[in-house]
Amino acid sequence: MSAEYTTQQPSRRIPFVTGIIVLLNVIGTIYEYAVGENTAIARFAMYQGALQDGESIRLFVSAFLHFGIMHFGSNMICLVVFGLDLENHMDWWRYALIYLISIIGSGLLINFVGGRGIHA
Repeated sequence: MSAEYTTQQPSRRIPFVTGIIVLLNVIGTIYEYAVGENTAIARFAMYQGALQDGESIRLFVSAFLHFGIMHFGSNMICLVVFGLDLENHMDWWRYALIYLISIIGSGLLINFVGGRGIHA
């Protein structure tokens, strides 16, 4: 038995899902600075009981808000480092689905057991 080795690299696609996610985060951060971080957080951050209060928009928008530039910067570094690799190694729609499920799952977790305070 002989092992077959290949030097062929996996095909690289344009990582448009990661680009869209980064763009949404940049838009969220620009919005925070335009209206004021406290205002943006008060309007759209997730809190326990938000869905019961009819604030379902917070489930998605809160995923693109950050508590300051360090939070934003560290999230974008991780997103680019891991997101580009993940997107190139799986189908784009699976990557997008995992990201969407993560947003919904974290929002639901905060909604039902988030404790006191707000989460962005």
